[in-house]
Order: sequence, then structure tokens, then C-alpha cells
Amino acid sequence: MDVTAEKPKDGIVLVIDDDRYIRLFIKSKLKDSFVVLEADNGKAGLAAALKSSPDLIITDIMMPQMNGLKLTSLLKNNHITSHIPVLILTALGNEEEKIEGLETGADDYLIKPFSADELTLKVRNHLKLRKTLREKYSGYPAIYSPNGSFESQDNQFLNRVITIIENNLSNLEFSAKHLSSEMAMSISQLNRKLNVLTGKAAGQLIRAIRLHKAVDYLKSGDSIKNVSWMVGYSEQSNFASSFKQYFGVTPLEFVKK
Repeated sequence: MDVTAEKPKDGIVLVIDDDRYIRLFIKSKLKDSFVVLEADNGKAGLAAALKSSPDLIITDIMMPQMNGLKLTSLLKNNHITSHIPVLILTALGNEEEKIEGLETGADDYLIKPFSADELTLKVRNHLKLRKTLREKYSGYPAIYSPNGSFESQDNQFLNRVITIIENNLSNLEFSAKHLSSEMAMSISQLNRKLNVLTGKAAGQLIRAIRLHKAVDYLKSGDSIKNVSWMVGYSEQSNFASSFKQYFGVTPLEFVKK
């Protein structure tokens, strides 16, 4: 199981199935556009998902050590992996498996035997949907919405991230490292998840929230000097430079509008 391959523009797909020939078939159809990782049981698949943070997971239901339903439930209830689309492989006509899979949080299913065209279409459609959601909710404060289109786990995750950042606005030392510690995630895990959900890494999101809060404070009549301290800048010149780079105008120009 190789989880070290570089990520191409189309992303990473993790295939979890104890049937080697199913894995080989899926890999042969996706490998030209995706890095395809493999795991031969649910337990190994969970470990691979946590380590590699793939863009999409395809899993069978009946597997040794951990079945696909349990795996999907664990993935969808873990804040590190809850955003990852999961496609479940199920036997033709097994409605009970399909319903049970969707109840665990699976995003879709593939009925075996499936065609290469159906496989690639479902994979691309789910990745396209995730990209659309990311673009729609990439701006602050739009992502801070309990009624967003993300799954509830992802809404809770984003709300917690933003609350932590807002509670540390004036903390000059607060950084992506501190945020990852507060979220009990590695920086790489945090950055991968935030990039999927918002299009921003942790440091970029912290900066965006600081500057958007600065706009609120400036609109309320606070002085530029005070605002720079309130949003975590020790030097007013650095604040002015960062503000202009982000919004295209200096704080003074913004106030005078």
C-alpha cells in the first residue's frame, strides 16, 4: 500500500477491497488521471485514509477485519476524514446494503458488476461537486454558516476552527501550529482538510479572518493603530501592507471611502 505518491491535479482515490481483481480493475481505469492507493481490508483502509487524506474513497462492504459499513461510519464521524466522499460497492439488487450504506453517511454506491464509464463518471461527479461547494464557501464569513451545504460534521469542524481563530485574534503569536494543536490534528492533516473545505490552508485562513475582522472594526470607527493590534499585528506598517495586498487598498484608503 503506497501512500507516498505525489498528488496530481485530479487528486487521490483510495480503493478498499479484499478482492485483488476488483482493485486492479478500478486502478486500471483511474490511474491515468488519479493517484490510486489500495488497501485490502477495512482496518488498513482506515489507516490509509487517515494518513493520505484522499480526495475520494471507494470501498466494498464485505471485507475482513472491518466491513465497509463500519469503515464508512468511522470515516464520516472523524473530523479528519468526514469531508471525503465515499462510494460503496454493493451487489446487484441488494437494496438493504445500499440503504444501510447510505445511512452510515456514504455519498453514493456502485452496483457490481459496474462499467468503467459508470465508475469514472461517479468519481468525477463527486469530485466536481466537492469543488463546487469549496468555491461557494471559500470566502469568510460565508463559510461560517450553520446552514451551509457541507455535512454537519464539516460545519461543526469549520465553526470550531473559526471560533478558535476569532478567540485568538489579538494573540500576536497565534499561528497554524497553534490551531493544529487546538484541533488535535497535524498541520498537514489540518491544511489538507481546510484546503478541501475552503480552498485555504490554515495560515491563509487565519490571515483572511484577521483582515475581515479588521474591516468590521474599521467600519465601527476604531483607529487603524488599535485595529492592527486587535487583529494580531504588532506593527501598523505590516498590517497596512497585508491589508492592501488582500483588499487592494490601504486601511487609510478604506476608511476614507
